[in-house]
Amino acid sequence: MDPAPGRWWGGARPHLVQIRSMRMFVDPLQPRHRVIAAFALALVTAMIVTSPPTARTAAAGPTTRTSTTTLAWGDCGPGFAVGFDCATARVPRDYDHPRGPTIDLAVVRWRAKDRANRIGSLFVNPGGPGGSGLEFLRTAPPGALDAFGRFDVVSWDPRGVGASRPAVDCLTDDEQNADPAGGRFVRPGEADKAALLREAKEYVARCVARNAGIMPYLSTANTARDLDLLRAAVGDPKLNYIGLSYGTMIGATYASLFPGRTRAMLMDAPIDPDVWTNRPFEATREQTAGFEDSLRRFLTGCGSACGADPQNAFDDLVAAMNRTPLPAPGATHHEPVTGDEVLVVALELLYGKRNWPVLAAALRQAATGDASLFRDLADQLAGRNADGTWPPSGAFFATTAQDYRIDRDTDHYMDAGRHGHAMSPHFWWISGYYDLPYAAYPLPQRSTFRGPFRHDASAPPMLVIAGTHDPATPYVWGERYVAQLGNARLLTWRSDGHGSLTSFDPCVLQASLAYLTDLVLPAAGTVCAQQNAAAARGTAPPEWRLPRVH
Repeated sequence: MDPAPGRWWGGARPHLVQIRSMRMFVDPLQPRHRVIAAFALALVTAMIVTSPPTARTAAAGPTTRTSTTTLAWGDCGPGFAVGFDCATARVPRDYDHPRGPTIDLAVVRWRAKDRANRIGSLFVNPGGPGGSGLEFLRTAPPGALDAFGRFDVVSWDPRGVGASRPAVDCLTDDEQNADPAGGRFVRPGEADKAALLREAKEYVARCVARNAGIMPYLSTANTARDLDLLRAAVGDPKLNYIGLSYGTMIGATYASLFPGRTRAMLMDAPIDPDVWTNRPFEATREQTAGFEDSLRRFLTGCGSACGADPQNAFDDLVAAMNRTPLPAPGATHHEPVTGDEVLVVALELLYGKRNWPVLAAALRQAATGDASLFRDLADQLAGRNADGTWPPSGAFFATTAQDYRIDRDTDHYMDAGRHGHAMSPHFWWISGYYDLPYAAYPLPQRSTFRGPFRHDASAPPMLVIAGTHDPATPYVWGERYVAQLGNARLLTWRSDGHGSLTSFDPCVLQASLAYLTDLVLPAAGTVCAQQNAAAARGTAPPEWRLPRVH
């Protein structure tokens, strides 16, 4: 899940990361996010009110019984290694009218290494909403997919995302590059409700005008229905699935809509499904607290690399750069960097503990008056290409605008902005003022499912993995996920950073493979401790990068 909204109306500075990929969710990197070789950057990100009268509750799974799809596997084209196959799945745009217009989903498969003992297909969603499953598998470290050697590993670009068609895109390159706030977020004393609401309405109007044919059909419930068609298309009677960050929301929805159709359901860095859909302000407050905790832990561990008094040194640097942005003479793009851009980059790098040395290096450089590393990081994390162009944006907003129970009272957003700033001095901008586009969203919410979320008691239990210091999906969300879904086992990962599977932690990987292959759960109360020694020596396998979404 990708957390935080970033600046939804664009702007190369605050928009740097339309963080609200995942929110979390979760999350929320794609190949455009280049590795900075000098610092061995392994960027890990994911992944995050009353509904309008036109909203409809999603019907249960049988709505897909009149729909089928087929997969004709073939070559994936440039950029994919030998062993990948690709296909297109045609699915109904609206499951209430299955013979109407359709959507084409891009699907990718890595064939099982152990064909003689093949169990079936293992579907993976890397988070978002808006994360590309094709890019997630394509950029997997060598050998990573063969760890699941008794499965064909399958992923897809969900409706509205990436190579699926039609795909959402809300902003032009010029709009992405516009920066009306000069690289700074709005503080409570500066908040002009009329101006914020006007900008929100302008953004929503552009987004809807460009994507009206697809936006009302992008609910997570419809993505779960698509997943059920894909399961049937590969010939599996029951679903094997890994959900990362927001992908756990898809998993919870699938289990609820299609009871009895699941085999192994592994949920990593879970979202609280009820809070996510029904109380998004509360979800964001809890997520903001997680990022503040992670920043404190980073600064505490930073030591002399961040100055004699890391917390005050960090705050002083941010304040000084907001007063006078620092030049970036060595960056690909030379725009000066503001303090608020430093906060955005810090939030992004907190997603993975292996990124902490990179953040420390950028802070050391900025302390000398040079923000080149921060500029390159900001642009890369936002997806800005070397030529100044941008990838499509808006999939997170388009999906969550269908899922959330939307509050139409704009005063509540202003209150959330004020309260957020008081509670979170570094990451208040995740919510509140920059959520106002939801209040302006004019389209009907079709086929939305907001619970109750349940996992059928007759199915094999889920395995849910939650990190104790996950910044984007707080540990308590894992506890609630298990409580809400029922028939699930919680594995605790004592760790920093977002998500466990992409770190290839031996304890987590062993438990995960035992579950996926043999449906053997770890003992109740099992705790895996993050193993950092190998990473510190540079001998650990590279972390798998979760997608950044916009």
